[in-house]
Amino acid sequence: MRILFITRKYPPSIGGMETFSYGFSQALGADCTVLNVKAKPWIILQCFWMAKRYDVIHLGDGVLAGLGVLLRWWSRTPVTVTIHGLDVTYRRFGYQHYIRWCLPKLSAVCCVSQATAAVTPVPSTVIPNGINVTDWPV
Repeated sequence: MRILFITRKYPPSIGGMETFSYGFSQALGADCTVLNVKAKPWIILQCFWMAKRYDVIHLGDGVLAGLGVLLRWWSRTPVTVTIHGLDVTYRRFGYQHYIRWCLPKLSAVCCVSQATAAVTPVPSTVIPNGINVTDWPV
């Protein structure tokens, strides 16, 4: 299965979502193509060009949900998203309307915790974040 993974949070930037994105793409290996739209915003146009060549498009966070709605419509490819928390609770003018409109239009929503799923406005599947135990010496 070929997966197009679109994210705005990816190394060399450092943080929790960056760590998730890197680990997610590494776990999927050669079946996964990563597009970091924050590194080069023009890559969003490339997403449309590439979308029809993949079996699934996965979004790294809810902020990209609008792009996912457009890609799903354009390519007829299933689009899924990982929700981390703040991407559904952010209180900025219009954002809550945006996220509540977009998420139901995606194929599936995955949350990183039960607490995140509880505040996500659509049914979702919980897939907890994992850790790489080799990073934590005993």
